[in-house]
Amino acid sequence: MATAMPRALVSRMCPASAPGVSCSLSRIPTPASRSPLLGRPWARPADEPPVVVDVAGTKVGLMTCYDVRFPELARLLTDVGAEVLALPAAWVRGPAKERHWEVMITARALENTCWVAASGECGPRNIGNSLIVDPLGTVRSRLATAQGLAFTEADPQVTVTARSTLPVLANRRFAIDPTVRPLGTLSLGA
Repeated sequence: MATAMPRALVSRMCPASAPGVSCSLSRIPTPASRSPLLGRPWARPADEPPVVVDVAGTKVGLMTCYDVRFPELARLLTDVGAEVLALPAAWVRGPAKERHWEVMITARALENTCWVAASGECGPRNIGNSLIVDPLGTVRSRLATAQGLAFTEADPQVTVTARSTLPVLANRRFAIDPTVRPLGTLSLGA
């Protein structure tokens, strides 16, 4: 007998593309110590490579919530062509969590010289604070704790200029290994 998946607890991003719809679940699971989801039969770490979709000629890399804490995922998405990172989240309130959110969103944009559109769920439990950040780390649009729509033009020329002005992608010396590994199997310092 299959266990029903509670819709309210699933973080999902479904970019629509004609003629079908493709879905991507979060790449990086919240640690078991912080999530009531892991350990459930329907909750599992993603085992697919990062997803980039074409939206009207712009390559958009898909991330969700906790993924923002892992710069290597944003770099992998950029490596496969992402010009914009789309990041919906339900970022829970807590000590310095608002600061973490803004710093990490800005860092992902700046270190990858790409746009980041981060949508934060509003409400008593979550911080809101949706941001659109340009490739040089400037916040171009922001919403605070109320619902709304944030807009800006993600001009591809801004990305080209940023990558010329700040050539971090061209000047880097190390590649990111895209191998997806089970949680707890990555040995550090070995």
